[in-house]
Order: sequence, then C-alpha cells, then structure tokens
Amino acid sequence: MLDFTVSPLLEQLRNAVRTAGRPFDHVVDNVFSDPELYYQAHTYTTPEAKFIEVASAPSLAFARFAISAMVLPRFLGGGRRKMAVAAGAINSERLQKIHDWIVDGTIKPVTDNVFKFEEVVEAYKHIKTDRAKGKIIVDVAVESF
Repeated sequence: MLDFTVSPLLEQLRNAVRTAGRPFDHVVDNVFSDPELYYQAHTYTTPEAKFIEVASAPSLAFARFAISAMVLPRFLGGGRRKMAVAAGAINSERLQKIHDWIVDGTIKPVTDNVFKFEEVVEAYKHIKTDRAKGKIIVDVAVESF
C-alpha cells in the first residue's frame, strides 16, 4: 500500500519495483495529483503497461495533461506508456439504488467530516490538505427563520 504522506509516490513506486524485482503491468490513478506519475511510468511499469486515469471533476490542468499525454509523441512531450481516461456517466437509477443501499444500511460510506454550510471555507481547506480519510460533507440544510 502506498502512502503519499510518507514520501513521494513516484519514489515509492520505484522502490516497490526494486523490492518486487519486476515492474507493474498497469497503473490506475484515482487522484490525478501529479502528472509525473504518468510521464515517469516507464521507470516502474512494463513496456506494454497502460496508465489509466480515473477522471473526476474536469479541470483545465487535467485537460492539458490528458491531451498532451494521449496526443503528443514522446519527443514533443508525450508519455512513453499508453494512457486511457475512465470517466463515469451519471445514471439516476444507479444513484437511486446507491441511495437506497445507504438508507437501509447495505453499504456505509466512509465520512471524514461533516461541516455546516457556514464552514464551507474550512471544508474546502480540509479537502485541499489531501489528508481526508473519507468523504467531506457540507450540510446545506437551511433552518427556518
């Protein structure tokens, strides 16, 4: 298991390859915090490996990264490994089913902290620390006057 709070992930991945004695076959990045994880993937993956980026909220930084990684040849700044982006589509039936599972206790989401609406700035600061151990919830319920 990798822990970004201990040392840089790239360093941990390279150390894991040295320890295991063989490179990784594929990489799935669920966070997109460091484009170098992709650009340096050739140092810890097999030549056939795919680097899969799980897309979350769209951002200009991610769009620039994805375009250069997937379109540009290596000598113009592209990467040395194939890259794919996995993005989910919003489906109201599936969301309803997940809601029902949460309500009936079938699944229990991991919650790091719940903030009141007035504390939204603190919630955002907490998210940006990259140290949340679950979902951050902002309660937007409005009390009657």
